[in-house]
Amino acid sequence: MDTIEVLTGQHITIEYQPATVFQRIMATIIDFAIKSIYSIAVFFLFYDGVWLLVRTDESYIKISLLSIPVFFYHFLFEAFMAGQTPGKMLMKTRVTNLEGSPPGLGAYFLRWILRPVDMIFNWGVGLLLVIFTKKHQRVGDLAAGTTVIKVSTQEAVINTDFYDFSDGFQPTYPQAEKLTPGQVELITGLLELPAPKDEYDEDDSLLRLSQKVQQVLNINPSGQDERTFLTTIVKDYNYYASLGF
Repeated sequence: MDTIEVLTGQHITIEYQPATVFQRIMATIIDFAIKSIYSIAVFFLFYDGVWLLVRTDESYIKISLLSIPVFFYHFLFEAFMAGQTPGKMLMKTRVTNLEGSPPGLGAYFLRWILRPVDMIFNWGVGLLLVIFTKKHQRVGDLAAGTTVIKVSTQEAVINTDFYDFSDGFQPTYPQAEKLTPGQVELITGLLELPAPKDEYDEDDSLLRLSQKVQQVLNINPSGQDERTFLTTIVKDYNYYASLGF
C-alpha cells in the first residue's frame, strides 16, 4: 500500500496513507457543488431585477460582499477547519504538513493562491502532479510543503523505537538535550542499520561514535557497552524533545 513516511522532530516515523485521486476529485466536485448552490441561492434571494441592468455602487458592494465566501472558500475552510473543506470532510481526507504538524495560515494561503495554476487545462496540471509526484502533491502542495491524506489513517503507523517511556522515567544523561536533531538522526541511523556479518566492523563504528558523543557531551559512562550507551542517549534526547525543550 502506498504510504508517505514522515520523520518528526522527535525522530518518530509516521506513515500516512495519501488520499486517492478519486477522493481528491470527488472532494473538489462536492466543494464546487456547494459553492454553486450558494451562488444560485444568493442570486435568487437578493436579485432585485436591477443588478444586471444598472451597475450602481450599491450593487457592486452587494456583489462583492456576497462573493467573499465563494472566493475564499478553500482558504477559510482549510485554515479554520483543521485542513478540511466540506468536500474533504465527506471524503475523509485532510491537508497536513509533510513534517506531520498542522499547516499554518501561510501554507493554507499558498495552497489557495496557487489553485488557478493547478486548474490549468481543466485541472490537468494539478491532476498530473498528484499522480506522478512522490508525495502526491499538486502545485499548491509543493509550494506549501503539504499533502492530502486519509483521515482514517492519520494516526496509522508510529515507530516508537527510542521513544517508549515508562511511568516515572528519568533520563540517565541530562546532557543529551544539548544534541542537535541532525546528530541524533546520525546516531539513530547507525543503531538501526542491519547488523554486519563482521561483528568487529559494527563494534568499531559504534565505539568511534560513542567516543565522539562522550567527548562532545563531556560524559564518562560506566558499565554500559557502546550500543547501550548510544541507545540511552537517543532515548534521553527524545524524552527532552517530547517536553519541548
